Amino acid sequence: FNPLVSQDNALAGDSRYEPIWNNNEYDLIHALSQDLLRTGNRALWDKLRHAVRHNIEIDFVWQSSDPWQHHGMPAHSAYHNFASAYPSHLWTQGLLTYYRMTGDPDVLEVVMALAQTIIRNLDDEVRGPLLLGFNREIGWAALALVHVAAFTREPRGVDRLDRIMDYLLTYDRNAQTTDIKLSSALPGDNIHRQIVTGFFGYASMVEAVDTYAREFDRDDARQWIRKLMTDILPHIQDCLDEGYPLELAGMLTDALGIGYELTGDRHMLELG
Repeated sequence: FNPLVSQDNALAGDSRYEPIWNNNEYDLIHALSQDLLRTGNRALWDKLRHAVRHNIEIDFVWQSSDPWQHHGMPAHSAYHNFASAYPSHLWTQGLLTYYRMTGDPDVLEVVMALAQTIIRNLDDEVRGPLLLGFNREIGWAALALVHVAAFTREPRGVDRLDRIMDYLLTYDRNAQTTDIKLSSALPGDNIHRQIVTGFFGYASMVEAVDTYAREFDRDDARQWIRKLMTDILPHIQDCLDEGYPLELAGMLTDALGIGYELTGDRHMLELG
């Protein structure tokens, strides 16, 4: 942040300070890792290495008396310790990919601590029920934990992941009467249209269930994706026909690609 601006003013609003590093939301490390592996472009290596070391040395809270910051990564805060840490802003897949490439033990230590923090959040008597819902808190938690569980096969992590997946795979979307509380979803719409217009909160869920299906050979998870993508497909088409700015929904192409792989429906591929 700009040292010429007082801390009090900086905390008053986003426009009052200049962050020196963007929030790692939606896993920049994962994106850089995938692009490096996909293209072999070594120019990406320095960016990736710096992003990882910044993430584990600065973004990650190694010690705090606040149980919601300890071993977490506070969200949306240039000051780091002036915000809370919660499942929808904790990621492991990029760090695990980097660990596989480098064997850096610091990275694996952070990954395991993040997984434990997510489980601690979800199992807390007070906070857990507030986080539980068909929403991005569970979606991102599932995505983070499925990569750790697939990598370690550690029983406690696999069991917690199974319980999250059981919740998602049996959730009755049509019975939900409350609106989705995401910035781009339109209140009052059909639940599946709300999922489409707020899809930045659901892309992680689809990817998590897909990874779960592949890593643990779960056909019920594959069927869940087929059903979800079939249900939301006409709403995606309607939004496009109406000129709705779906870039606000974000990441629909990932889910459409996964849906196409599991259904063979070329309409999904074409929309993507």
